[in-house]
Amino acid sequence: MSKVNSSASVRLVGVSLVAAAAVFPFAEVSATPGGAPGQMFPAVPNQGQTASSQIHGEAWPHEIIDQGRRLLDEGRPVTAADLLAGALAEGAVAGDEAVLLTARAYAEHRAWPAVIDLLADRELSSAASAVPAGVLLAEAFAGTGDAQRAAEHYGKYLAAAEAAGVTPPVSVRMGLVRALVDDGRWAEGAAQLVLVGAENPTIAGWTEVSRLNALIRAEDEAAFALAESIIAAGDAPGASSLERVRADSAREAAAGFAFERDRPRQGADLLSGAPDRVVARLVAAGLGQHLLSTEDTEGATAAYRLAVGFGRDLPETGPALAGLDPSWETLREIGLANQRAGRHGPAEHYLSQVLELAPYSARREVAAELTQSQLARGRLNAAAETLSTWINYAPDQATAELWVLAARLRGARGQTARRNEAYRRAAARAAYLLADMADDAGRTAEAAAGYKEVADRFRDHDNGMRSLERAAMLAFGAGNYSDARDLLAQYTERYPDEDWAEGATYWRGRAEEALGNADRAQANYTRTLEMNPRGFYAAAAAGRLGRARWDELSRQLDPDLSVPALDRKYAAAIDRMNLLKEGGWPHRAQQEYDAVRDAGPDHAAHTMAFAMALHERGWHYQGILQAWRSYSAQPRWSLQMLKAIYPLPHAEAYIDEATKLGLSPHHVVGVSRRESMFDAGIRSAANAWGLMQLLPETAAATAPRAGLPDYSRAQLTVPEVNIKLGVSYLAEVLDRFDGVFYAGLISYNAGPHRYERWRNFPEFGDNELLVERIPYKETREYVRAVSSLADIYQFLYPELR
Repeated sequence: MSKVNSSASVRLVGVSLVAAAAVFPFAEVSATPGGAPGQMFPAVPNQGQTASSQIHGEAWPHEIIDQGRRLLDEGRPVTAADLLAGALAEGAVAGDEAVLLTARAYAEHRAWPAVIDLLADRELSSAASAVPAGVLLAEAFAGTGDAQRAAEHYGKYLAAAEAAGVTPPVSVRMGLVRALVDDGRWAEGAAQLVLVGAENPTIAGWTEVSRLNALIRAEDEAAFALAESIIAAGDAPGASSLERVRADSAREAAAGFAFERDRPRQGADLLSGAPDRVVARLVAAGLGQHLLSTEDTEGATAAYRLAVGFGRDLPETGPALAGLDPSWETLREIGLANQRAGRHGPAEHYLSQVLELAPYSARREVAAELTQSQLARGRLNAAAETLSTWINYAPDQATAELWVLAARLRGARGQTARRNEAYRRAAARAAYLLADMADDAGRTAEAAAGYKEVADRFRDHDNGMRSLERAAMLAFGAGNYSDARDLLAQYTERYPDEDWAEGATYWRGRAEEALGNADRAQANYTRTLEMNPRGFYAAAAAGRLGRARWDELSRQLDPDLSVPALDRKYAAAIDRMNLLKEGGWPHRAQQEYDAVRDAGPDHAAHTMAFAMALHERGWHYQGILQAWRSYSAQPRWSLQMLKAIYPLPHAEAYIDEATKLGLSPHHVVGVSRRESMFDAGIRSAANAWGLMQLLPETAAATAPRAGLPDYSRAQLTVPEVNIKLGVSYLAEVLDRFDGVFYAGLISYNAGPHRYERWRNFPEFGDNELLVERIPYKETREYVRAVSSLADIYQFLYPELR
């Protein structure tokens, strides 16, 4: 598979109103004098493109325009806007084409005020220019919250399309829908959704769900009839999984509407047959009270219990359930639901009652649960009091969790000696932490003994496995190579299928080398390289062997799969995904992907065809997953397979930004592949956004230094903007630590403050040892993964070298 062009990544994943304006996709006979056949409006002429208008030395106006278009095709609207706006300001280019292309560049990176400043009061020379300018203005007004003016401009575009008898892009029609509903004109929005479905019948099922919601917001009783039709389609024999999903959405929306209109029986009837997750969301909205009013206490109790179990509306559902069933088991259930939701005040309230009501045999566990919420609230004295009754009397094995909590408490209160005593009496986790604290303090002999004890006592526990790893590396770092070799051999024997078995094999080779056993060292390095030529340790092993790591992989490469034509159901699914994405429904697009993925087949060649098509249309995250699925069905490496699993979208942006700041492009791409799998819209549980997974506050602080003085959070999912910010931030942390790549990776993942602390480890002088010493598993794996990915990208794409 060839490199994926970045234009596909930008314009096919998000074929937006911007693209509609840029192309003006009407395919009818010209309605304007001078228009070319098949074009509604005449092409905007390039202006001033004569020999006498040569500007900027060798730069002709048409060359500047062409360069701007090329930058947009590469997915680099920020760079394009800088080029074109500067040329406009200097008079190097002029005319409608230059203005519209500049506006499009602004719009593609959501610089809405700039679009408005450029177009709002500008008189363009022809209708051909006015129409796309209107769409760009519509999107800009929508982006700045001016729904009325957005609706006005969208309406003009759609009127022109209707007059020409052509179908407008879904993005424009949906832009009008959103402008109308943002302006509170729900009924008009619902009417426009009818047209969206008629113009795009393959996604009409989804538009009907949106129309239902619009009718509900308009308080239109017609919503109930529409809901019934959607539900009937989902309940029909042979209904697809997506039809059932839409039916559940209709049940929830219509039932909620019924409860709002004080028709609880109708709401309850609509929920008949709905899945538990849907029912749970409407218990507090009216279902619970309806069941109580009909004296169905058992049904009401079950409904409130369901809502609590799903963590829904806990301030209402928790007390209601407690009133219906005040047993200690139910109160505990409510307390734990609040705890999972981070509501530690109510959790402490309920669990305190449970501690008094529960039988003695259950109180130890309840005490541990209660203490967790007390600690989360910073109530150290209350936590100490809770623990004091239980920690000295329960059996030793049963108190492991309590001792860990006690240690946390005592550490928080500054009681270091008592904290250490608590850890000594804990089970695997606490015992490991005790050895780790000795390691941090430089008490090597104590740490080594502690690690070995944990490794022997808790072989089946993650901490036992990590302890054996640490004991071996501690011995290696101390120069006890014979002990290190033996411990590493134990690791590979006990855990041959664990990821770090590659690391243990590599370090066993290092130990043998240090002991002067060259043949054994080479055997271990060779084995490491064979285990996973793409892995982190393969690179180190190849270096020790004096070989290019990729020679081994190249020898293993099979010919590319013979990829058949794309299965029609996959092609249709991708078309629907693109329409939904263009219409502003990325979640629904993902549901379409999930449905076709689950439908199979799993044949390697057909799955590879699907993967390649996803990449070509800009769905890189999904394309990577499908490529792995193809590999699982037929585990053979080929260049085609590698490029499908490790694609290179946005290549020009990565290369340009990295080169400007003196970074290696393959390192930057490795970071991005690990962070986001090239999903520009992804948002993590930690609120990190986009290709380079930046926290909004980090992005805002970095923006001025990245050449983005007018940055706004809405731009964080624009690929080029995110790349600029991420590369700039990575360069900053690298500069802070003298350009050491591992230091940059550790800081990027765990924060510079942690690297500052970890650089005090005795392993600091050896990068390979330092990686093994990183305390956080996530960060260790991150550094290894990004290092491997960077090497893979350097191998696959020469332009990154």
